[in-house]
Amino acid sequence: MKTNFEPFPILETSRLVLRKFTEKDALDLFEIRSNPEMLDFTDGKVDEFIDDTIRFIKIINNGIDKEKWINFAIVYKPNKKLIGSINLWNFDYKLKKAEVGYALNPLYQKRGLMTEALEAVVKYGFEEMGLDLIEIWTDHRNTSSIKLAERVGFKYIKTELEQGYYKKQTFKMLVYQLRRNEV
Repeated sequence: MKTNFEPFPILETSRLVLRKFTEKDALDLFEIRSNPEMLDFTDGKVDEFIDDTIRFIKIINNGIDKEKWINFAIVYKPNKKLIGSINLWNFDYKLKKAEVGYALNPLYQKRGLMTEALEAVVKYGFEEMGLDLIEIWTDHRNTSSIKLAERVGFKYIKTELEQGYYKKQTFKMLVYQLRRNEV
């Protein structure tokens, strides 16, 4: 399983470019990370200041350098705006497995853009990284994420309970999987 991301891959779809985050992305990313609606189904906290977002970008890129994850900035080709993120992380080297996570600016949802991004990252994970299995963990109330997983071919496997860190609540997570030989 390959987790060296040097040089960093650039993935393209018909409407998107998936590339590495830079500090120049801070304003567009802050627009997403400062929106409380983006945290409805996750255990996160809102970025209050642009410095929070810049710090987050540094953490992302440091984790990439340490081969902990790969995190792509999703850029919309028509206006060159950063509209979201998608990553492969939580690697299990023995099982050649990773988890995918994603976020998309609400102004760009319901257009099939995350489907394009997810298909590109799944292809990259299987063909370039050598993964055998990719998982999506999504809150049971997140119907958009559930439909996305199923649309791309992920199959429901089980339900897990996760205790929140920032939010003092238990999350009911649906686990979806896609195997390399199912694509």
